[in-house]
Amino acid sequence: EAIEGGTVKADVVYAELGELAAGLKEGRASAEEITIFKSVGVGLQDIAVAAALFGTAKRHRLGTPLDPFALSVPLAETDIDAQNSLNTAAAPAVQHAKA
Repeated sequence: EAIEGGTVKADVVYAELGELAAGLKEGRASAEEITIFKSVGVGLQDIAVAAALFGTAKRHRLGTPLDPFALSVPLAETDIDAQNSLNTAAAPAVQHAKA
């Protein structure tokens, strides 16, 4: 799409993601070289890119770790009461029926 839209000229494209992943072509050699990635609906490529970026972020200690199972995280100590009320409100109601 970048070539068709005129954003990038075809003669500056070095490789496609599959060629790089398969080792058919070398990746970037310097920070001056840029990478453009446009996902085109191939889920495996999306996962591969996400895994590579996540690994790089972890190695460089970048980003903010999140608990994927947390309802929400208090922003400060004063938010603990609000957090507790959120957790209580989000808890499923349990009904007991007599047999």
